[in-house]
Amino acid sequence: MRRKLILIILLTLSFSSTLSFAQDAYVTKPGYFAAVNKQDFEKAVEYFVQKDEEALNKIMKTKRVFPLKGGIKVYLVKGGIFSGKIKIRPAGSTVELWTFREAISP
Repeated sequence: MRRKLILIILLTLSFSSTLSFAQDAYVTKPGYFAAVNKQDFEKAVEYFVQKDEEALNKIMKTKRVFPLKGGIKVYLVKGGIFSGKIKIRPAGSTVELWTFREAISP
């Protein structure tokens, strides 16, 4: 009986923290880029780290990776404080984007 109660409490805490995580709103900062899929985002990060401007410009011309506008209200979909990359969703949109954790602020 006691194990059941502990399990129920843990599940309730886990579920409620998941809900509050999904409802937290943030605002984007200018000067970062974003991508619709994780693979394109990781490629762009690789080109950025290697300082390969030509490759970064090419992937950005495909519109698969693009500059992130500042001041957009977004919700955190995936990622966290210790993760360098996160998935966000602009308010009112069903599109989810990958970007840097530093690209959003509360």
